[in-house]
Amino acid sequence: MLLIFPVLLLGYLLLGLVISIGVARWSGRRFRSRLAPWAVFALLFALFFGDEIYGYWHWQHLCKTEGGLHVYKQVPVEGYMRGGLSESSAAEYLRPGYSYLEGNDYRDYGENKGRLYRYALDGNGQVNRTMIDKPQSRHIRSQEISVPYTPYVWANETVIRDRFTDEVLSANRSFGYKGATIVRIFRAMTGANYEGSASYCGEFNPKQLSETIPPIQRNNQ
Repeated sequence: MLLIFPVLLLGYLLLGLVISIGVARWSGRRFRSRLAPWAVFALLFALFFGDEIYGYWHWQHLCKTEGGLHVYKQVPVEGYMRGGLSESSAAEYLRPGYSYLEGNDYRDYGENKGRLYRYALDGNGQVNRTMIDKPQSRHIRSQEISVPYTPYVWANETVIRDRFTDEVLSANRSFGYKGATIVRIFRAMTGANYEGSASYCGEFNPKQLSETIPPIQRNNQ
């Protein structure tokens, strides 16, 4: 089914061009006007491809204005909250100088799923994990994949926000282009995955944490 998608798309493009050119030529002969063929061609071309032109422009606009890392506020912190932790990953995230991390363990299932833990380094550099009832972190790092951003665009975004006020301190976004309406219809018909599209902009910026919520210890050194 996936191989049908490019065939359908190519067929639609050829059909649109053939109809636009054919009707434009007919209108020129019918009305005996040099302007009529161009007007008809422009109208039909916009009908077949205007959605694609606008969608692509909108995607490019988002890439330039909202893509990449945008830091709105910097707040030094002792620690922060994030999901999908383990002792090994916590050790890496604590290395820059954070006193603690809080979040769930991605290995927890069943009754343990959803439990919260605090991770901190002991004097020997080993990670200690303690189960907690309520996080003390004010700031949280969250990540969402393939978020519908507009009808034409999907986004991967990593956001750091204030848990108490919901204020966004920074956002790191990349955008993928879904295509025009007819393209999305063909994808739905054939099962083609829009996340695999080559039309993609924006890269993950590893400096988001250090530029948004740097560890207090680092600033005091």
